Amino acid sequence: MWGRVTDAFRAWSERRQTAARAGAVSQQFAARRLDRFVRANARALVVVSLFVLIPAVGLYLLGPGEPTFRALVAGIIAGAGLTFGYHWCVIASGASASSMGQAAEQWTDAELRRLHRRGWKHVNRLVIKGPGDIDHVAVGPDGVLVIETKWRGGDVVIDSENEWTRSALAQARRNRDEVRRLLNWRERDGRPIEALVVWWGPEVKQSSKVAERIGDVNVIAGEHLRAELAALSDRRLIADEVDEVHRQLVQRIETRDGWEASQAAPEMPTLADHARRLLEGIAAAGTGFFAAVFSFRLGWWSLAAIAAAVVLTLWVRRAPLWRSRANWFLVGIAGVVPVFVALLALAS
Repeated sequence: MWGRVTDAFRAWSERRQTAARAGAVSQQFAARRLDRFVRANARALVVVSLFVLIPAVGLYLLGPGEPTFRALVAGIIAGAGLTFGYHWCVIASGASASSMGQAAEQWTDAELRRLHRRGWKHVNRLVIKGPGDIDHVAVGPDGVLVIETKWRGGDVVIDSENEWTRSALAQARRNRDEVRRLLNWRERDGRPIEALVVWWGPEVKQSSKVAERIGDVNVIAGEHLRAELAALSDRRLIADEVDEVHRQLVQRIETRDGWEASQAAPEMPTLADHARRLLEGIAAAGTGFFAAVFSFRLGWWSLAAIAAAVVLTLWVRRAPLWRSRANWFLVGIAGVVPVFVALLALAS
């Protein structure tokens, strides 16, 4: 029983790690572009933010009506203004296109995960050589699918080779050949390996609802991908072969990730990273503060409850991943001390 639970948890953890790799490169690229744009236009953005926040604060302090209503209206104005400013920065910086590329890879990953119940396995962001990566490689009873995911916001007809599809088709061919060499499969042996380009976008056009073959590469619109994958029914690889191919792919990913980690210079945190850490810290501090305040209902037992929370937090703080949050949580608990002292003074 425990062995099955452990295996299920391990499989779930592996699926999470695989899904996290989908669109990772596009996400990093979008974050860097947005960060550079915000840093370059920091003064103008501060002025615009003040133009939004000052009227909201003024409305709350000086406006007519009940304080609750004024707070609601001021919050809506400030939230809407800052949200609009953020989305404008995303569009103006050019990060939106990369964000959609990331989303497209995640959509393809979601469709591939549906095949796991049928004996398929897949990996995302496989790097074999050079700086480029292969978006997805899926292996199952039907063989190996080397998949290139593309996003196109404008019109594109994917049924034929044209200016928009030509580079994607060439890239898919290269990726398939690289995977074939990695697996030590010879082309003349006719091993079951296919290249597939998946196009996502509101204006992507395809005359049929099944994959079309252009030369030696298959192409399909993302909206038809689920039905195409569900129709796979050949049995060309046995379970042991599927496991062996997947093992080689995972081994390559681990080797490449280790090499990248050893060669990469430390990355400077972006403004988004600083903002996220600040919000996480504020949330953790607020949680510690209100947890300690609510413990006052226990009377003098609240001291024992707070002490237990501090001890537990210090233990959690030993993990580097949780250290910052734990520190903020302790700051929140410490913020209760003045409140507690004031209550004791009132009681006496």
